[in-house]
Order: sequence, then C-alpha cells, then structure tokens
Amino acid sequence: MSGEKKVSPLWNPYAAGVALGIVLFLSYFLSGSGLGGSGGVARVTTLGFNPSVLIYLAMGPIQVMLPRFAQQVLQLEELQRGMFLGALALAFLIGGAIALPLAKRFGQGHVLLVAALISGGGLVLLANSTTLTTALLCLGLNGICAGTAISLVVALLQHESEPALRGRLMSIYTVTSQVIPAAGGLGAGLLLEVMPANHGLLVVGSILSLLFVLAIWRLRLLRRYQ
Repeated sequence: MSGEKKVSPLWNPYAAGVALGIVLFLSYFLSGSGLGGSGGVARVTTLGFNPSVLIYLAMGPIQVMLPRFAQQVLQLEELQRGMFLGALALAFLIGGAIALPLAKRFGQGHVLLVAALISGGGLVLLANSTTLTTALLCLGLNGICAGTAISLVVALLQHESEPALRGRLMSIYTVTSQVIPAAGGLGAGLLLEVMPANHGLLVVGSILSLLFVLAIWRLRLLRRYQ
C-alpha cells in the first residue's frame, strides 16, 4: 500500500560496492606496494602516500557525519552546530603547530603513526559522547592528532621527494587529498542511511583504528623514519 513506510534494507548494493572498493584499495596500500614501483618513488610512497590515504579517508566521514551527530545526539541549534564544527578547524591548526616540535623530540615516523591511531580512537570516543563538553574534548583530540599527522605527511613528502619529481608527486598528493575524502564521504552518507550518526561514527572510528594498527605493523620504514 502507498501509505506503508518502506523499510530500509540493512545494507544495499551501493554501500557494499563502496565498502569493497575501499577495502581492496587499502589492502593494496597496506601490502607495501602503494603507488611506487622502485627506488626513490617507492620510498616516498611508503613514507608519505600510504599514510596520507588512511588519514584522508577519515576526512570524508567526519565532514558528513559530524553535522548529523551534532543534530541527532547533541541536539544543537544551527549556530551551535557551526561553532561545534569550527572547533575541528581550530584543532587542526593546533595539531599543525605542534607537529614539528613533537617530530624532533620523538621521531617523525613515530609521531605520525601514533597521532593517526589516536585520531581514530578519538572518533570512537566521540561516538560515545552524549554531552557537548565531552564531545568537544573528543573532537579536539581527533582534530589535533589528525592535523599533526597531515602536517608531517606534507613535510615528509617535501623532504624525501627528488627535485625532479617533487612537482608531480605533490600533484598526486593534492589529487589524493580531494578524491579520498570524497570517496569516504560517499561511504559515510550511505552508512547514515541505515544507522544513526553516533553508530556510524563508532563504525568508522573502529575501522580506521584497525587500519592504523595495521599500518603501524606493515609500514616498518615509516616507523623507523626520523
């Protein structure tokens, strides 16, 4: 009957396709192959592009899910939602400011990977937040760590790439920083069709945390990078 509400399926082919594509894509990167073939390009790929793909994969879900989370869970008004999302930008700036001092103290590879892992954990904590104060703390943790990791990726690419290839590598990085968040945002939008925002953030944060753990295990060259 026309008056009956159509029940959404638990999953759909589009979401399954996006999820499968992301899994295969990340499996390729975490296997150690990445974008590079050999020599300096392979080194830059392992050190820079592989972690940047994982970090930027989180950007799309954050942009899509945070407004819904602020509305559904925190029940913020329009202006409050804007300020809540603006706090993430401030956290990114703080992360960028502290990135190099931390890298000089603890090593660039260690700081990058640990910051990325903590940013994923911040999403898990954010998903379980029910008050504005705790949500801001968790969002700040995620944003500061993500900003730190992204800043170190850019610095690493600039430092390690050969002058003759630097322009092309940075162009690929720029495209990556646009395409990967868009793909992640598409997957997040499909995920929000079948579950509330806090559950979606929990799923995304858990998956990203697992992927960052795998990256710490697989990217040995990056772990040793100073």
